[in-house]
Amino acid sequence: METARAYAARAAGSRGLRVTVTRMRVVVASGPTRVSVARAAPAGSSAAGSSAASSSARVTLTAIRDPPAIRPASVPTSAVGGRRAGSSCRMLDWQAMATPRRLVFGEVADLYDRHRPTYPPGLVGDLIADADIPAGGRVLEVGAGTGKATELFAARGVAVLAIEPSAGMAGIARHKFAGDPNVAVVECDFELWDPAGERFGLLYSAQAWHWIDPETRYAQAHRALRPGGLLAAFWNRPVWGPSALRDAMLAVYRETAPQMSADGSMHPASSRLDEAADWGTEIAGTAQFTDPATRVYHWSQNHTAAEYTGLLGTLSEYRLLVEAQRDRILDAVAGAIDAHGGTLRLEMGTLLCTARAV
Repeated sequence: METARAYAARAAGSRGLRVTVTRMRVVVASGPTRVSVARAAPAGSSAAGSSAASSSARVTLTAIRDPPAIRPASVPTSAVGGRRAGSSCRMLDWQAMATPRRLVFGEVADLYDRHRPTYPPGLVGDLIADADIPAGGRVLEVGAGTGKATELFAARGVAVLAIEPSAGMAGIARHKFAGDPNVAVVECDFELWDPAGERFGLLYSAQAWHWIDPETRYAQAHRALRPGGLLAAFWNRPVWGPSALRDAMLAVYRETAPQMSADGSMHPASSRLDEAADWGTEIAGTAQFTDPATRVYHWSQNHTAAEYTGLLGTLSEYRLLVEAQRDRILDAVAGAIDAHGGTLRLEMGTLLCTARAV
């Protein structure tokens, strides 16, 4: 069986991306819920695919669930690659409760590193420029996972303090960056992490900000950012367009998983780039941040049946299904792809949401 180190080494070579950018500026009027969005799309940009209705019933879950309360326990701070990670951390006491949903990825950390897509290089360059991070400057990453985004920032000469609560995910990231003195991986819950006075010009979170406690995440981010520092959260989203393969996959979900919500991140009926307006409303409700803005980076990626079902198998909504039901859905999805030429070309949009610390 391939080792986690081998996975990480092979994953370091990213696929070629075709990238365009749609810029959207969110302007928040007086009052917490009034949001207007102005769009300036580049010529030839494509619109997101349409969404379809789905059942609102819940999937059948295993014993995995979110924790009812925070129960802290002290742990030592990590030092990686010869550079002290800095700060201190208390961990949530997960041993006394069932695995929370945000840690379920650690059960398949190697598959996550193999199958999860990377992010557009232009997004990384834009964030470094927008935050005015100098060469060798240190940035903070929240929810680093196996280091999919970390490696993109590190390749630009930026030092990264990467916080990740899952032992399995953090372990792969440590292997990946073992020889890099500018990357420190700290196994810690961000909600309980102590920056110990260090202030950053950029805090970013790739595919993870929604897992951070909404009651405390902005206050904690503000503690870690210097005034004017940039908060950036981004997510990869599918942009489904009309096609025979998409129709076949919709039929698969209706037959094998009618209870699965179309809001799922890779569901063929999903359309989630409209979350941009939600970001403006959310930032308007905080006292610590201002100037909310969003951008969408468009790109595409080809998947074989095995690659695509491997990707689906790392998503939380699939991890939480009972194994027999998960296998039935994934086998049917693979069959649909094979029946339509064996390759799924999926248009993607990476939604970037930013705000400035007051």
